[in-house]
Amino acid sequence: MRRFCVLFGFLLTTNMLLAQDTWTLKDIELEMIKCPAGEFLMGSPKGEMGRDLKEIQHKVILSDSFMIGKYEVTQKQYKAVMGKNPSKFKNDSQPVELVNWNDAKEFCEKLNTKFSSSIPSGFKFDLPTEAQWEYACRAGTNSAFNNGKELTTEYKCDNLDEVGWYAKNSKFTTHPVGQKQPNSWGIYDMQGNVSEWCRDYDGSFVESEAKDPNGPEKGTDRVIKGGNYNVNAKFCRSAIRLNANPKTKDMKTGFRVALIPVGSGTEINFASKTETPQNIASQPKENTPVKTSETAKTTATNSQNNEAKQDWTYSDLNLQMVYCKSGKFKMGSPENELGRTKGSDLDANEVSIDKDFYIGKYEVSQKLFSDVMGEKPSRYADDKKPVESVSYYKAVEFCKKLNELTKDKRPAGYEFALPTEMQWEYACRAGCETSLNNGKQISSDKGNCAELNDIAWYKANSDKITHEVGTKKPNNWNIFDMHGNVAEWCLDAYNGNEIAKEVNNNSKCIVKGGAYFYEPAKNRSASRGTASPNAMSSGIGFRVALVQTEN
Repeated sequence: MRRFCVLFGFLLTTNMLLAQDTWTLKDIELEMIKCPAGEFLMGSPKGEMGRDLKEIQHKVILSDSFMIGKYEVTQKQYKAVMGKNPSKFKNDSQPVELVNWNDAKEFCEKLNTKFSSSIPSGFKFDLPTEAQWEYACRAGTNSAFNNGKELTTEYKCDNLDEVGWYAKNSKFTTHPVGQKQPNSWGIYDMQGNVSEWCRDYDGSFVESEAKDPNGPEKGTDRVIKGGNYNVNAKFCRSAIRLNANPKTKDMKTGFRVALIPVGSGTEINFASKTETPQNIASQPKENTPVKTSETAKTTATNSQNNEAKQDWTYSDLNLQMVYCKSGKFKMGSPENELGRTKGSDLDANEVSIDKDFYIGKYEVSQKLFSDVMGEKPSRYADDKKPVESVSYYKAVEFCKKLNELTKDKRPAGYEFALPTEMQWEYACRAGCETSLNNGKQISSDKGNCAELNDIAWYKANSDKITHEVGTKKPNNWNIFDMHGNVAEWCLDAYNGNEIAKEVNNNSKCIVKGGAYFYEPAKNRSASRGTASPNAMSSGIGFRVALVQTEN
């Protein structure tokens, strides 16, 4: 859960964070997050576990807003700009590494030259200063990590597992950007994965207030921040300060870019330049309709859905529900969709969701299931993984018990139930008419599918096990794991080409979303699986919905 903290000298309100501005250089899918001018405490307090003496805590004032990369620069982006990929761990969606400080600066300079017509007036691409980096990393927190949590041991730390890849969870390799939880400004991987070059020469902190610090004018080494996949937890804290010679190339070090004002007092004007995409789709933003060449037009009703979201959380169980406004969408798949199963997939037709509902932000985890039901049936035991090996009837029983626990606490007029197939697919698509909910079509119905890797655990990337919920990217309505991990029970029974039928012991129930051992074709939004309501499989779990009662 995101935590919002008081900055030294001013308050970042929840509304400010929810209104965070974003901008995308669509030519290379480079997403930027605006960081407002403000004040913060840089460095670490004397009592922080793992602290280094050079992390002197002091007040820093940043006079101008700037933007910073939502993700570390990927290998795909680096190759698009520089024409080469030096990385050891080859994967387009993983951060570039084996780049020195000079390489990172050259990348920024080429961005400024190649895309000058797209960059907001008064700004240029550069590496962030150390102060800008830490300000963006902390996003209002003063804790060791940017999820508002502290270091518990210097080596392995569950609090870091949520936000960063490091020596105890990385298997000593980099990972695709954006798999861990972002900070409260929506910025990913600022702790772990790869360490990141900053603009400054390495130097000592002042003990008093600093305004717009840029580091020493001269020096030998450059600052590196954030920790990486090969270090213990203490080296991934927000305040950590490392350094290296600018000519050093290391498979643990990469970078992210910043958009900084050329002068002072400049405010980013998003309307100042018209971007000219080159048929490359940008990565979808949370709670924003996908705008790519592959994405079908979103109906006006679906656009309103995103604007009117009023999510609800049952804090006693940390059960997070995403609000889905009623509307129309195309359910099923067109005849030419790769992977379509004729006779199983519904034909693409516009259908109506007549009532607003809520759906689980995550698949029901083993911890949540155990807290409600008092049992742990799963094959792949781990509190943070989705519950599986549960029958349809057990999932329905869970919803009934959840209704008892939440009596008089739920939104008025709503009760917990399994989502109908129509509700499930509406929430999964989140405005997309493509085969996947990130606005992309699958390029392969079997084997590895690059378009699926960022959003789903499936046969080609799962190692044939389930994974913690929420570690892949969410859809446009901020709902996770609707593709892959475990298939999910729906309320309906399979009824051929009809959408719904009442369940009985002779029924085959609908399961949606695909699973960790499925090929890409079966992980599409329109794909329909079936199972006996008594079936218990390690590939089937569920998520809950809050639906309006009849009364």
